[in-house]
Amino acid sequence: MTNLRVKLLIETSRGYGQSLLRGISKYARANGPWSFIQEPAFYLKPDRAEVRADRRRPVDGIIAHTDDAGLMKQLIAENVPLIMKGIGELPSEIPTIQSNDRAIGKIAAEHLLSLGFRNLGFCGYANMYWSDDRGKGFTEHAMSEGIDVDWFQEPRRKRRLGVEQREAAIERWLQSLRSPAGILACNDDCGQEVIRCALNRGFAVPDQIAVVGVDNDEMVCDLAEFPLSSIAVANEKAGYRAAELLHRMMRGEEASGQQIIAQPLYTIQRLSTDTFAVQDLAVRRALYFIRDQLPKQISVNDVVGQMSISRRMAEIRFRKSTGSTINDQIVRERLRLVKEMLVETTYPIEMVAQRTGFSSAAFLGLKFKQATGQTPTAYRKQHAA
Repeated sequence: MTNLRVKLLIETSRGYGQSLLRGISKYARANGPWSFIQEPAFYLKPDRAEVRADRRRPVDGIIAHTDDAGLMKQLIAENVPLIMKGIGELPSEIPTIQSNDRAIGKIAAEHLLSLGFRNLGFCGYANMYWSDDRGKGFTEHAMSEGIDVDWFQEPRRKRRLGVEQREAAIERWLQSLRSPAGILACNDDCGQEVIRCALNRGFAVPDQIAVVGVDNDEMVCDLAEFPLSSIAVANEKAGYRAAELLHRMMRGEEASGQQIIAQPLYTIQRLSTDTFAVQDLAVRRALYFIRDQLPKQISVNDVVGQMSISRRMAEIRFRKSTGSTINDQIVRERLRLVKEMLVETTYPIEMVAQRTGFSSAAFLGLKFKQATGQTPTAYRKQHAA
């Protein structure tokens, strides 16, 4: 059998591209053999340009991630099956890889609101549609809870701001916010930048400024002065599905305009949001107790016992501080663990229920579907790589 030749033009210095490639390689190993042509390392720039433009060595298909309009035209002109992840606009007939950016923003808002933050901000990049959509999803969910979001607006310039100018503008913006504030940064690099700016201005992270990024790029998150919490996205699954679609296209199947959507998974919490923005000390004790005791089976009465007040008063004060009931908070935290386990393991649903404090797989399924609209099995099939 002749190997299918696939050109991969995917930036690999960040976790997003690495995750796509893991998914692509996983599909190819199971359904190959495929031969991959990639750009050489950064120190071989002439060779990189040659791989991009070389038409003497024909390929059977291409998966590319680029914002270079000239390169897009070159790739389309090769007239072979092509799937693109573009930062700008692409011809409508080209199959694409996209992220569910509004859903990403919603999950970030849920995370910060569950920590008690009522002053929210969004920091993104100007003229990046995916950044704007994440901010819009974040804002829409916050507004549904009666909370406004303050957006960082880059000063209008003909050219993009330099690093020092942008960070000075972010610092001024952070000083204008009411504290404590929870910030969604449009991706992990931006989150690292916001943390640096907050510390430059003397803010305590996470107690005065808490930050959550997007993509769960472990290298970038860990390099932040305070390791960055981040929304994990099913990019590896998207890479797998892109390879699957390309395979069908290389067999002659029509796929004009199809979209592969990378869905958000859950928040990976690190030090940058390791706090509760709650003034009521009894409620704060309750929140830490819920988080620290899971996945043990704990009841509302167990939580009330930590608050040293009556159950009625505990419920009133908890709802006032967090916007949810004690039981809702317990279930929310358990379901977060369930999502992680469904994606990261192959445990049977019964075992997942046991390990996350649910009394049975049936009860887990009921609560999971109420919260997500999916069964645990369907969620795993959609998101797990």
